[in-house]
Formats: sequence, C-alpha cells, structure tokens
Amino acid sequence: MDGQRAALASAGIAGREFVEIMSGRKRDRPILNDAVEYCKQTGATLVVAKLDRLARDVQFMFSIANAGINIRALDVPDLNTLTIGIFATMAQYEAERISQRTKSALDAKRRRGDAEWRVSRLTNDDRLRGAQRRREIAKTDKTNKMAAAFIGEMMSGGRRISYHRMAAKLNDAGFTTTKGKKFTAVQVRRLAMSNGLVAAA
Repeated sequence: MDGQRAALASAGIAGREFVEIMSGRKRDRPILNDAVEYCKQTGATLVVAKLDRLARDVQFMFSIANAGINIRALDVPDLNTLTIGIFATMAQYEAERISQRTKSALDAKRRRGDAEWRVSRLTNDDRLRGAQRRREIAKTDKTNKMAAAFIGEMMSGGRRISYHRMAAKLNDAGFTTTKGKKFTAVQVRRLAMSNGLVAAA
C-alpha cells in the first residue's frame, strides 16, 4: 500500500483515496464499487498505481471500463480498450497460474500428511468480523494506547512525518505490537486511524 501511495504521489496524483485490501481476482468489491460511483457522480478519474490491482478478471475489468468513467493506471500510460484487454488477460492468466501453483503445493502437503496443513473455511463475513475484533482489541490494548499516544505526539502541531519514520521511532523507543513484534508503516497507519489521529480513507 505504501508503495502504491508513493507511486501516486510521484505522479502528482491527489484526491479522495479509496483503500481496499481484497484480491483483484474477486468481483465482490464494495470499496471499488464506491470509488466507481464516486467517479460517476463527480466526474473524477479513477487512478490506480497498477492495473492488476484494479482487477485480474477480464470480464470484470471491462465492466469497470464500461461504467462510463475515466480510468488511469500509472503502469500503463496508454490505457485504452486494446491495452485494457491485453493487460487484463495477462493479469488473469498470471492469477490462474498462481492459483494452480498454490493448489498443487497444498495437494502435495496433504499427500505428505503435513500436520500443519489447513484449508481456511472462513467466509468473507468471518474475516470482516475478525478484522473488527482486532480493531477493538487494538483500541483497548494498553501497549497500543501508549504507542498511539507516542504517534499523536509525533504528529502534533501538524508535523508531517512518514509512517515509515514513525514506525522506526516507535521501534527505537522500544515499542512493540500486541504480538511483540516491531512496528511497520502499515501498522502505524492502522493504529493512527483506529485512534482517530488521521481520517479513515
């Protein structure tokens, strides 16, 4: 996510940000749907750092392209009907290859009787509830509260400091996550958002 933001910033792209963590292979994409609807209503251009983050399904890609909005992908400067078709097909093909490799690896683990092998039975609702639960824990965890206060101090007075730098400062100060690991930029951003230090995108 930080890499995509950096690419957009380097290209001078600014505007409303829609953040979605779902796979580009999925069609049930509520955040993407919101972004498309926003572009329809405001005439804004939908900009993505990489086209394969938009979709890895040819049919779904064209449904977005035919939604009546302008689309721009930084990794495909000459985006048009032809290039969308070519790159979407390549992205879908690569996604299918990855899926097949993963399936083959899991089948091999199962044949070996690997005790650690598991297939997730979680539904999307289960994952959303799990994410909500983790956010609730993050808000009440004493360590997170202290880390959030430190983040707030670093951001006080409107100071502009990157999440990477804040993560480094937290780690240097001896802070750890609830799992006892070092902070990353993504975790700092989530902690800042969950504590209302920055607006949720």
